Amino acid sequence: AGGDAKSAAQGAKAQSSESGAGGGDAAARAAARWSRAPIDTSALGLVDADLSLRSAALVQGKTRLANAVTEASLREGVLDLRKFSGTLYDGAILVTGKVKTGGEIDASLALNAIELNTAKLLKDVPEGERVSGPINLEASITAKGRSEAELITSLAGVGALNGTLNVATKAEDQVGALVLGILGQKIREIRGLTDATNIVFNAFAGTPAAVQGTFDIKSGVVETTDLEVQGRGATALTQGTADLPLWTLDTTTDVLREETGDEPYITVDLTGPLDGPNVKFDSQTLKRAPAPSDSGTAATPSQPAAPAETAEPAEPQEFKPEDILKEGLKGLLRGLKN
Repeated sequence: AGGDAKSAAQGAKAQSSESGAGGGDAAARAAARWSRAPIDTSALGLVDADLSLRSAALVQGKTRLANAVTEASLREGVLDLRKFSGTLYDGAILVTGKVKTGGEIDASLALNAIELNTAKLLKDVPEGERVSGPINLEASITAKGRSEAELITSLAGVGALNGTLNVATKAEDQVGALVLGILGQKIREIRGLTDATNIVFNAFAGTPAAVQGTFDIKSGVVETTDLEVQGRGATALTQGTADLPLWTLDTTTDVLREETGDEPYITVDLTGPLDGPNVKFDSQTLKRAPAPSDSGTAATPSQPAAPAETAEPAEPQEFKPEDILKEGLKGLLRGLKN
């Protein structure tokens, strides 16, 4: 039942983001990213040939394929790609399949990538340089269309990945954790945030973490329901979509601890552009953090504590890290004055 509720919530969120004001922005970004100009492949139908090409490097934009090897045959406008291989992001890549040309391009390809360097793969993603480690990928995809935009929109297929991730730590991360710890002595919500931050930091930062998962592609939208990163004493489970035609991301990651079972300890939502999504945190820790103790109000034998008043349960509140920090700083300054 929990999974159905989460799926329904994600569906509602996706529908809202598509129908809201952001939908127009996404459409505009897609129009600028993917060309609708027809791809002219008419020359491929004029000649039959067997191809065997080797190149020191093939460069497309910021992507560089070194030691490229192409072995293929061309017959009546149909390219039979027996081998297209090379070194990409420090790893090995192999593509095989068939591409039919002549008016409309119809491609069916198999992709295998071994030990891609995630540090280079994610170099254009914010904070991507902090992630490293080898990733293996295999996928079978199809695409059909007359333009770049049509090909991307028609993408379909399945795939899987696995490997190891290393998340590098920075000095400011440790300083930030220390500041949160100090503020946590002054305000209850910061105390919960400190606990959550430390647990996630210790589970995934500075240590290899195994990653694995599968994905489906329909109409250019990549979807996963089982992307898993296994850290020390904690697991991050991600489900969601990456819409390639609109270049948007909509994912939810639940961080589970061995001690908490199936209840998410922290939930992270990423929504917005693929190369710069918005981040939203939610943590049960913040909602259930214990109130700080005050030795000045402790009960003594001569003065028993007054019985607690029964009150209606308060509605859970969501706390934004920036609001918590503001209140924490106020509390810290008040403490320094006293």
